[in-house]
Amino acid sequence: MIQEDLTITPLPIEQEGVRVIKLDGPLTLKSVFEFQDALHAEKSQTVILDFSTVPYVDSAGIGAIVRGHVSACNQNRRLLLVGLADRVVTILRVSKVEGVLVRFPSLKEAMASIQSRAS
Repeated sequence: MIQEDLTITPLPIEQEGVRVIKLDGPLTLKSVFEFQDALHAEKSQTVILDFSTVPYVDSAGIGAIVRGHVSACNQNRRLLLVGLADRVVTILRVSKVEGVLVRFPSLKEAMASIQSRAS
């Protein structure tokens, strides 16, 4: 059975200025406003969105991700995506936004990138 609701959980992390937000479930029109509210409320310098348990994203979800990316850029902040399923990557590619977003295969690789950038 496919999960219909999106759960958004900020995860504790020990690196200052970094927040990881775990998404669980589909990012669709049904959940896009909750997702946008969570992004808008977050003030960390770098926000990592963990998509490892997001099976799919619809066009409303893609729009929300792009708006989050643009908003972060306008505030000199970073929005990173990790753990994207092949289906989600395909949707980003077809939507022509794949190259705009900063993605990493795993949270570990995203954290390593942040640490090397800080050095």
